[in-house]
Amino acid sequence: MKAARLFTDLSVKLGLMLPVEVVERLTESPPATVDAFTDEILRGEGLDPTTTSTRPDVRALVAEYMGEPIWDGRRGRRHRV
Repeated sequence: MKAARLFTDLSVKLGLMLPVEVVERLTESPPATVDAFTDEILRGEGLDPTTTSTRPDVRALVAEYMGEPIWDGRRGRRHRV
């Protein structure tokens, strides 16, 4: 996994600037699932993962980074981003 790319994309595309300690923790011991990783990023930003409107965008970047197949309604099939 290329954690630096994910954290750069979070910053450039979504304006999220995680504290260094959070980046180091997530890089050294990344959560195993897309949802868990997404929630940790949002908590690191001081956001509530259950209520923030940013969650779908963060989740999409994490899913791409982790290589999770996602549904693309335009193509009507599952594929990797």
